[in-house]
Amino acid sequence: MPAFKDKTGNRYGRLVVVERDDSRKGRVFWKCKCDCGEITSIASTSLNDGRGSKSCGCTIRPKLIPGRACEAPTAKYPNGRTGTHAGWMSHYTHGEEACEPCRKARNNRQQKWRAENENQAFDYHLRARFNITVVQYLEILDRQGGGCAICGKVEYGDKRLHRFHIDHDHNCCPEVGRSCGKCVRGLLCRGCNTALGNFGDSANRLLKAVDYLNAWDETREV
Repeated sequence: MPAFKDKTGNRYGRLVVVERDDSRKGRVFWKCKCDCGEITSIASTSLNDGRGSKSCGCTIRPKLIPGRACEAPTAKYPNGRTGTHAGWMSHYTHGEEACEPCRKARNNRQQKWRAENENQAFDYHLRARFNITVVQYLEILDRQGGGCAICGKVEYGDKRLHRFHIDHDHNCCPEVGRSCGKCVRGLLCRGCNTALGNFGDSANRLLKAVDYLNAWDETREV
């Protein structure tokens, strides 16, 4: 392999070469510190090229794409994020802070997609959170006569989806709103689902509540 010229200490725009990056194989790379404080790895050829890298990317202005571009400054990107928001999904997956325009753009796009693809979105929701399909959901609803498994109510005031809540055994899957699919007990209206949760899914507490109400009814009849 031909010898390479040591660039340690050299400045290229906002970048100062700190040391060679031995973790990179093949071409020669150098660890460079940007004036913003960020450490980045740059190919030697990019530093040699007069049109090559002159910063870690913090000086690049974002493209103004409505609903997609982000100009909010952060510690890492004092002049805003670059490009068309390849960044904002990584904000959510890696726990980095996302700016308000990013969150709004993401939420607006998701809401629009859900409104235009309601059945597909519901199927994705069922698979991701309860490990059942829309077909299985409809089969359960059909076995219940088309209504809530407890009160039999067919329609209720959930304007968001107008769909029943999926009840599962929390002894099997304790996380709220998550199920392995095998412990799904049935479909409930909002009122019955909330009531069951308030009783902690305890049959004993529910029976005591029944005795309590019956005792009051007997007192009134005397």
